[in-house]
Order: sequence, then structure tokens, then C-alpha cells
Amino acid sequence: TMHKAITKKLLGKKRFGFSPFSKELPPIVADSTAYIEKTGLKEQGIFRLGGKEKDVKYIVEQYTKGKRVDFTKYQNVHTATSVLKQFLSNLPDSILTSELLECFLLSVDQENDSSIQALKLVVQQLPVGNRIVLDSISRLLVNI
Repeated sequence: TMHKAITKKLLGKKRFGFSPFSKELPPIVADSTAYIEKTGLKEQGIFRLGGKEKDVKYIVEQYTKGKRVDFTKYQNVHTATSVLKQFLSNLPDSILTSELLECFLLSVDQENDSSIQALKLVVQQLPVGNRIVLDSISRLLVNI
């Protein structure tokens, strides 16, 4: 129907369970960040070093199929960080969105208290799904 076609065009294809309009954290983000927080906060080069390519590919395929993965089976925090990075790089648009990217850059370019206020305003303009993912990743990075 026309309604389904318009909805699909507006919402786009969900990737890894992510939709900008979803109020739920995508499982790939929830699972990878939980594993990283549990096992890798003190790891040197946590986001610089890559995980086992074969494992990363398999895990990403599983999430693409809507299946969840137990990261403890892989016992490698770099695999979890690689999966998270791949999720972010494979999104159709930046988590900050191309429309708001310049606003983000302008808000952090300031060196005063208004920078924080400006940043909060820009974050509020993000679609809810993007805000949820950004919040989860920000919380992880604050703990590293």
C-alpha cells in the first residue's frame, strides 16, 4: 500500500535493530557496550586495536539476522569494540546526523558555559534512537 511505501521510505531499513525512531537501544550496542564495561575499561588501546576479523564478521552477521550474541564466548574486548565501531560506520547516516553535524561542531567550538547549553540543545534535536545510542556510547567513554 501507499502508506507502507511512504513509511518504509521515511524510516529506512533497520540496520542491526537500529531505527532513529525507536526508543530502545539496539541489541548490538547494548550487548557490546555491556561487555566492554564489564571486561575492558582498563584495557590499553581499547578502541585502537581490532578484534579477530572472523569473529567480528560472524557477530555482525548474527545481529543483522536479528540474533543476539554472547560476547563472553569470544573473550576478547577488542572484538566487542570492533563490532561497535562497525555498527557506527555502517549506519546510513552519522549518529549525529548530517543535518545537525555543523551545529554540533559550532557548539563545541565555543570555550565557555554557553557551549554546554548549545550542545544540549543540539542533542535534543536528534531523533530519539540517535540520542539513545549517543547516550549509551557517551556513558561508556566517560568510564574508560
